[in-house]
Amino acid sequence: MRTQHRPGGMVPTDWVGMGCTLFTADVVNCTNWLGYEGHGTQDLWACWKIWQPRGFRLCVVPHVTCSHAKVRWEDEKPTATLLHAYHEAGGEYHGHLRVQKQPFKLPDSWGGRGQGEVTS
Repeated sequence: MRTQHRPGGMVPTDWVGMGCTLFTADVVNCTNWLGYEGHGTQDLWACWKIWQPRGFRLCVVPHVTCSHAKVRWEDEKPTATLLHAYHEAGGEYHGHLRVQKQPFKLPDSWGGRGQGEVTS
């Protein structure tokens, strides 16, 4: 009998990315970008300059799927791809994490922010 695949436990960490992160209201309310000069990544800056000094504990849940939209700029025009994360549903690799690339249409007015949609 096969057991249902479940994500791992919560593991302490000293960094979390911005893409798939849950925040408490306290974290959101204290987060601003005053002092961030654009060097390095925003998530590292927030972890080390805002959240950890205030005593917020950070953790990750290993093996949880998180899809991301990846944008590349060529000739000042953005093109986007959705990296859709999923677990294999059956067979020899049941439960293994996989990523599938899908076209992702950005709105015509997109200038670096906003919502997009999967096109296939």
